Amino acid sequence: MLASGLYSGSGVTALTIENVTLSGATVNSAATTGSTCAGGLIGIVGRTSNTIGTVTVKDCTSSNLTVTGRRNAGGFLGYVKATNVNVNYSADRSLTCGTITSQESSPANALYGCGGLIGYNDQSILSIVPVDQSQKAQLKIHTLSTTCKITGTTSDIAFCGGLVGLLTVTQSKKATIQNVSMEGTTKVEGGSLSNAGGLIGGISGQFPQWSNGYSVQAEISGIRIAQEGDSLMTVNQSR
Repeated sequence: MLASGLYSGSGVTALTIENVTLSGATVNSAATTGSTCAGGLIGIVGRTSNTIGTVTVKDCTSSNLTVTGRRNAGGFLGYVKATNVNVNYSADRSLTCGTITSQESSPANALYGCGGLIGYNDQSILSIVPVDQSQKAQLKIHTLSTTCKITGTTSDIAFCGGLVGLLTVTQSKKATIQNVSMEGTTKVEGGSLSNAGGLIGGISGQFPQWSNGYSVQAEISGIRIAQEGDSLMTVNQSR
């Protein structure tokens, strides 16, 4: 599994990316033989299930960013697995993208995701939160288009989300998302079982619980997907 981005590769044990601004950057791995993932900052992290490390992305921003991957594509991270992933912001930060696209034309019987921030979070311990939660800093994501495209005869299933394309969680690999606002369009094209969502394209996991007072696998709060007078987040599925 190959990847493209500012940093690409597997086996990461500890990595911190701080105060990086991507301006007018283009990442395209779709035409590269064997490459399946693309991210503005990182294409793939933690490919093997026993690679447990910590990846921290803090106070990073982008403007006019374009990312294209064959299966998994994300504004910051294309694919993450079996690692601690922290996306933190000490003040309001903006991630502005032109297009985030994953496109697959070869049958692979695979799941893949496309998201404004992360394409596919595969059982990573994911935390997207302000550094100081009392200050209510926001991560603001605007994408012109976040799109999963499936063409040809394929059993692949795509998940497209404004924030995360596909999120998988377990009892020990949880996700926490706080204070995120999004504007733009998410859509899937092709694939009879493909899914699109304004926040997350799809969530799967082991006994997920969505109520207070219990051990939760995905905890989401402080999310804004367009308010009156804003550009609306639109979700489209065409098959």
